[in-house]
Amino acid sequence: MRSIRRRLALRHVALVAVVFYVGCRIAYAVFISGASSPRLECFAEGRCDVVEVLSSDCVIIRQALDADGDRSDQIESRLKLIGIQPAASLIDHGEERESKAKTFTIEFLATDAVHLRLDKRRVDEQGRLLGYLFVEGKCLNEELAASGLVQVSSRAGDNQSIARRMRKAASLVQQEHRGIR
Repeated sequence: MRSIRRRLALRHVALVAVVFYVGCRIAYAVFISGASSPRLECFAEGRCDVVEVLSSDCVIIRQALDADGDRSDQIESRLKLIGIQPAASLIDHGEERESKAKTFTIEFLATDAVHLRLDKRRVDEQGRLLGYLFVEGKCLNEELAASGLVQVSSRAGDNQSIARRMRKAASLVQQEHRGIR
């Protein structure tokens, strides 16, 4: 009789723990996660506005949620440019190189309308949207690689045609640099 009571008590404790865990997950999703992170699934390929350039490989973008471009219903998110990383250890001092790359990004994005292109991987480990930015048909990710101001780093699932072009552009810059020495 005693062991039956003990087992029932353990089952009640386990049930309470499961209910508590599920309740906490729901509360997190509703109150914390939903309030602080944008609805990344709402982003679509197409025109977007660049709100701020945070670094050479990360910007804040804004996009209208509806097709008619109603400015009242917009969403913002940090966008990590796929396939590039700040080049902290290349040739010049890291901070100087990153400053040049950030300036390049700002000037590139200021020339015309910006278009977002998404890939299979839509979100990185830090919760940032992943994508490519195009201005007048030119890919910012690729232009940064061609400038030699960033390092190229692709992953499985990235657009392989763009990744190949970025690697080729980066290798041409390295070959030119070696030829100058």
